[in-house]
Amino acid sequence: MSLTIYALDNQFAAATGSNVNNGPGTSTFDYPPNSTKDLVISSQPGDETPFIFSPGDTYTLSFGGNGGTTIQDAVVIRSDPVDIGGDQGWAVVFEGLDQNGDLVQVVWSPEFDLEKWYWDHYSGGNPPGFYTTDAAPATYAAPCFAPDTLIETASGPRPVGRLALGDRVLTRDHGPQPVLWVARAEVPGQGRGAPVWFERDILGNTAPLELSQQHRILLSGPEVAARHGAPEVLAPAISFVNGATIRLAPRPRMAYVHLLLPRHEVLSAQGMAVESLLMGRQAKFMMARLQTRLPEPLMLRNYTPARPLLTRRQGADLWAAITQANGQKRAMFLASKKPGRSVYVLPARPSGNLPTWQAIDGLEAYAHLLRGADPAP
Repeated sequence: MSLTIYALDNQFAAATGSNVNNGPGTSTFDYPPNSTKDLVISSQPGDETPFIFSPGDTYTLSFGGNGGTTIQDAVVIRSDPVDIGGDQGWAVVFEGLDQNGDLVQVVWSPEFDLEKWYWDHYSGGNPPGFYTTDAAPATYAAPCFAPDTLIETASGPRPVGRLALGDRVLTRDHGPQPVLWVARAEVPGQGRGAPVWFERDILGNTAPLELSQQHRILLSGPEVAARHGAPEVLAPAISFVNGATIRLAPRPRMAYVHLLLPRHEVLSAQGMAVESLLMGRQAKFMMARLQTRLPEPLMLRNYTPARPLLTRRQGADLWAAITQANGQKRAMFLASKKPGRSVYVLPARPSGNLPTWQAIDGLEAYAHLLRGADPAP
């Protein structure tokens, strides 16, 4: 199925150049927002549900006016409801490289007048900004490694995809521990299945590293203690995405490896301190979705988290503090907390007198999906 959306000019704005990621987890709209026009959003081949805008999905974008360009593989990095002063709608944030190889972010706000909000909050030459990461964690996930990730073991670093039952991996708290279960799963590498790519030397990693979006990473330092009352915490990889040195890397298919130990542990993955599989409710839910068989004694085992666990937003806020974000206060588009659904679903019928989208190839065939597209709680 293909889908083409022609956005209203007052329902989108862009961030280019120095306005992109000018604060951890935030960007600033280009001035003025009404200098951009004619946004066209096109689905890509192989996307069976292009009307559902989930983080990690990719589209082709083009727009005109100030900074106008075409982005061949624009990734959805945020999809949230908007409720400001009783005005409700949605906001989808895309990012990708323009024709010059520079990073561009586009905010599309179907059913919400983004330009009016901008001018209502523009004051004293201090332009409004927007958050670039989802406020809530994914509703299902399990910590997974890319198969070639090197894990420190009792006999030296080994690719996680080659570990087997009984191999002993080095843990931060309990020394060498045996592998109780290891499994490989191949999933669509888009949406929540898209990996997070870390450039070398970001968090101690000695080489580029890919983790699943909800794979948690160890953080420590005075900011951690000040904010969370603990010397160390675990935050999901998606919290760190900045579109440059840490970014989503969608692809058609992605192989992931699950690694289960006797306890929930902190491991060394190419120098980065990360978690082993925590067999909790979310992980068990994902195993069921992937039809992954886990021995029943392990499914029944109760695991205690090795460190306090942060949500996606908590992790992003903490990472901003650690990297010493600019403290300048400005109005920010997209609330830091949100209820309800986690992705924008294109309505089955355009509302209002001016349709903002055009569907091709029978959207009605998917009406039952539209009515039931809310993620499981």
